[in-house]
Amino acid sequence: MPKKAQDGLLHGLGKDKVRVDYVTVDGRETYWYIEWEGALAAVQRRYQEAQSDAQREKLASYFAIVACPTCGGKRLKPEILAVTVNDRSIHDVTEMSAADSLAFFDSLAFHGSEEHIAGPIVKEIKARLKFLVDVGLDYLTLERATATLSGGEAQRIRLATQIGAGLMGVLYILDEPSIGLHQRDNERLIATLERLRDLGNTVIVVEHDEDTIRSADFVVDMGPGAGEHGGEIVAIGTPDEIMKADGSLTADYLSGRRRIEVPEKRRKPRRGSLKLTGATENNLHNVTLEVPFGTLTVVTGVSGSGKSSLVTDTLAPALANRVNHAHRRTGAYKKITGLDKIDKVINIDQSPIGRTPRSNPATYIGLWDDIRALFASTQESKARGYSPGRFSFNVNGGRCEACKGDGQIKIEMHFLPDIYVPCEVCGGDRYNRETLQVTYRGKNIAEVLDMTVEDALAFFENIPGIKRKLQTLFDVGLGYIRLGQPATTLSGGEAQRVKLASELQRRQTGKTFYILDEPTTGLHFEDVRQLLIVLQRLVDAGNTVLVIEHNLDVIKCADRIIDLGPEGGERGGTVVARASARRRSPRWRAATPAPREEDAGGRPAVGSAGRGIFSTACWCFAAISRNPLYRVGGTCDNARFADGGESMREEGSIQVAETAAGNRHVVRGIVCALAGGICWGFSGTCAQLLMNDYGAPATWITCVRMVIAAVFFLFLTAVRNWRDLVAVFRDWRSLAQIAAFAIFGVLLTQLSYLNAISYTSAGVGTTIEQVGLVLIMLYVCVRAKRLPRAREAAGLVFALGGMLIIATQGEIDQLAIPAEGLAWGLVSAVALTFYTLMPVRVLKKWGSMLVTGLAMLFGGSAASVVVQPWTMPVNLPLGGIAALVAIVIVGTLGAYMLYLQGVNDAGPVKASLLCCVEPVSAMILALAWLHTPVSGWDLAGCALIVIMIFLVTEREPKTEQAAEGEGALADAYDDPPLFAGRASVLGYYTSRPATRDDFERATALLDVGHQTFAELGIDEGRSKKYPSARRLMHSIKNGTTHVIEDAHGRMIAMFAVSFSPDKNYERPIDGAWLTDTSAEPQPYAELHWVAVDYPARRRGVGMFILDKADQIARAGGRSSIRADVYELNGPMQNLLEKHGYERCGTITIKDVFGRVKHRVGYERMLR
Repeated sequence: MPKKAQDGLLHGLGKDKVRVDYVTVDGRETYWYIEWEGALAAVQRRYQEAQSDAQREKLASYFAIVACPTCGGKRLKPEILAVTVNDRSIHDVTEMSAADSLAFFDSLAFHGSEEHIAGPIVKEIKARLKFLVDVGLDYLTLERATATLSGGEAQRIRLATQIGAGLMGVLYILDEPSIGLHQRDNERLIATLERLRDLGNTVIVVEHDEDTIRSADFVVDMGPGAGEHGGEIVAIGTPDEIMKADGSLTADYLSGRRRIEVPEKRRKPRRGSLKLTGATENNLHNVTLEVPFGTLTVVTGVSGSGKSSLVTDTLAPALANRVNHAHRRTGAYKKITGLDKIDKVINIDQSPIGRTPRSNPATYIGLWDDIRALFASTQESKARGYSPGRFSFNVNGGRCEACKGDGQIKIEMHFLPDIYVPCEVCGGDRYNRETLQVTYRGKNIAEVLDMTVEDALAFFENIPGIKRKLQTLFDVGLGYIRLGQPATTLSGGEAQRVKLASELQRRQTGKTFYILDEPTTGLHFEDVRQLLIVLQRLVDAGNTVLVIEHNLDVIKCADRIIDLGPEGGERGGTVVARASARRRSPRWRAATPAPREEDAGGRPAVGSAGRGIFSTACWCFAAISRNPLYRVGGTCDNARFADGGESMREEGSIQVAETAAGNRHVVRGIVCALAGGICWGFSGTCAQLLMNDYGAPATWITCVRMVIAAVFFLFLTAVRNWRDLVAVFRDWRSLAQIAAFAIFGVLLTQLSYLNAISYTSAGVGTTIEQVGLVLIMLYVCVRAKRLPRAREAAGLVFALGGMLIIATQGEIDQLAIPAEGLAWGLVSAVALTFYTLMPVRVLKKWGSMLVTGLAMLFGGSAASVVVQPWTMPVNLPLGGIAALVAIVIVGTLGAYMLYLQGVNDAGPVKASLLCCVEPVSAMILALAWLHTPVSGWDLAGCALIVIMIFLVTEREPKTEQAAEGEGALADAYDDPPLFAGRASVLGYYTSRPATRDDFERATALLDVGHQTFAELGIDEGRSKKYPSARRLMHSIKNGTTHVIEDAHGRMIAMFAVSFSPDKNYERPIDGAWLTDTSAEPQPYAELHWVAVDYPARRRGVGMFILDKADQIARAGGRSSIRADVYELNGPMQNLLEKHGYERCGTITIKDVFGRVKHRVGYERMLR
């Protein structure tokens, strides 16, 4: 934009007026002249005229605090700054930290009359600076604005002021002064409090810190619980007397009767990491932060070391801007990688959940909407015609109009804080008399509001939706708060746990990044334990949790620790050490860029000022490394969240996570599929041995191996995650799918395969079974309306050719196997098709181990009932028992787990192709073990199969569209589905109605669509893009907008299907619609807002959207579906026509500005 135009937009045009032309609603063209004040002046004026805090807060996002261009932020005139002491101006001194400033004044030396003048002043300055250092604030600069201080810092500054006063006989009351303090600084604080006591004062401290409690002269313990369960003095006396008291949680933790245990296992990072490089905000010195996904990572360090600057000021806003599409100021950094594996960033702080008494825990977590709907569904409400809105205290109708639903009246006090008194009309109940007459189980709506969470949990135990949300509040330790308790009365810790409860009751994607800044502030030992359970629960779901913390109990439970320091202020801002909790003894790597002095043992030397503070993590891990429970960590407990891995390499003495090239989940799937094929080949050889040498029937082997394998699978599932085992039996749809998979996939495959190899050999029977690959490919091509790419088609030809050569032994004109073996082999091929295609969706939901175990259980039970293997006279010698055990462990447990994991990771078609290695392994094992002869034709067939493996496993080159898309997200689609459109058919993509949580991502997808229009040369002709944010949110609320997610839960596309009449379709069209536009009821549905992210294009997403739109329209009782497309939008027109839409003509549309637009109308008949 030219400089003159930019200045005009920002700063205005002065007295010059601008002509504005517009068309009125009735079509008249008119104009007027206005003076343009400029964007900057307009924003400033609206900020000053704002009537509400919300408007002022929104406009404040356009402001930034910058240094004054005249003085450079020094605040003083040049002549004042010219006055120096020891070559330092007053501004230079205030820029120093308290510790550096104290050293500066210690170095001053005066003589003669200067000593008489400056001596007393310097002595007073040094004394006050010493007070700041003593209370742990040596890192603060003297010019630090008080508005930027934390609550603990401000309290300690006031404490330092009182120390300087030197008063005696004063009662000091401090509320948790240890907030935000490192253990080293906490010792300084305790020494300061003891100094106040020694001066003859009384110090009362409200505190949860263990060190402070143990240092006290007298302790009063309140309890025994919280809320209604507390309010009593449980124990009183010295710390030693308190520890002997019974019924006190504080005494139990102090005495060691209760403790927060060290985790038995640590999580191994398997999905890569988020890496922030080159952070330089405030005192940070080019810091690099790496957070492994799927772990609980804790950032530690002394006060002022740069933790908040790194996480709160730099990482959190950067992630919010890049992932949530927010617009927040971000601290300086170079780059950030790994964003493609995050779908949402949530910063859970201790800020209030609401600014007014109307906000309460029930409204915040969405519980109140369900309760209002429940009251509206009662017979009394229906008889009176009450809707859920009647039970809202925010709108007219059911609320008390005297207090406007607040339950209290605000009385403004001049020169004093405002006070609130109960409403005299409703008595604090918030509702009018008619609304309170409606009851549910004997309680009206006001009485429900007054319930505690614990009481409400028992009251609504039969309402699953309400009980689930109440349970999350109870799980985070808030069973004592009331549902209607005003948000303004909640403490910071309570507000934070309400936010955690709100997240726990949401649908977990396993790819959310949580950030918490000192969540243990104000929490008791027991509350910390409950908080850790919640955090571990979030991580167990596959999410990533990053915590800034000083609490040692939280630190020792972390999977990874990053310690900043070594001191506060300018002497901090570097990563002193980082530790991976994967070994018994921690391994550390220094990350300070400059070389450091070392002691005789090779450890970084620490001076007297920093002695003993190498890191909190060192103290913590030194304590727990001797604990026998501290072992090499495990993986995520839920197999269905394991969607990718990262390579680990040794560098020095620490294991560093490195991002692997490409998608490791696909590589893992290839390896698993190959290993599964080899295991199945081994299984066939063992089965052939049992049938031919020991006379065991195929049906008996099938029943026994499946039942035994089912027991093993379900036992492992119960050990790993018993909650999934319980939950799957409540999901009848999943159970039905697994049962069908068990009968037509697992059981039929086993029986037909074993009967096939009983007539032939293991290699030949396995070869015929792989004919199912043809059926799989035919199914894919027909459903997806696509042709296979050259490499996959060639791989299929090589696989079938190799199997044909093995089966015919070179005599193509006749098969070299019995007809019975061929028949059973073809049945097993059909069963293999079912086995590959049926479980795709349920695998994504429940994981391969649980699905396989239940399928084995259902199939084995059904076969056992029919076959009754216990009636068969089978006597196996020791060798036969060994072969049966090998079949169960290797050929069943190993093979099925590996193959299904391959299907889950690499896709059904690719996994089934790779399992063609099965006849190769079967022939090799049969030759080595059973001495089955192998001919030259067998070797030739095996060679063709090996060539197929190389063709299938070679990575596809990136498409041009993916290369031009956003780099990080394009990499996530580097390994597309095997066939274009295959993914949409086999469950790689899923569709669901959009929710409010999807709003920002949906807006970003629409922006991608507008950008595509611009690239196609389409002039949308609107300064405000369509649809507007309000229209989109309204559509989401009505359930007409749907989103598309890939197999990894990433939202890649969106669309909308509407059933309300579209006015554009009532306009003249130079053709004819397939249905009558004026018919009643409306015969057609409308397709709108199709938007697909760049990296996901040309992968069958468009066809998947159109299929889903057809299903939605049919479900809504419509006989057709319509769409209108810009004339220049050729790609969308081609897609519609390919899917069966008929071009009906061109619609002429005139917008509100009188401009004429042309769109092409399409319609598809559904019946």
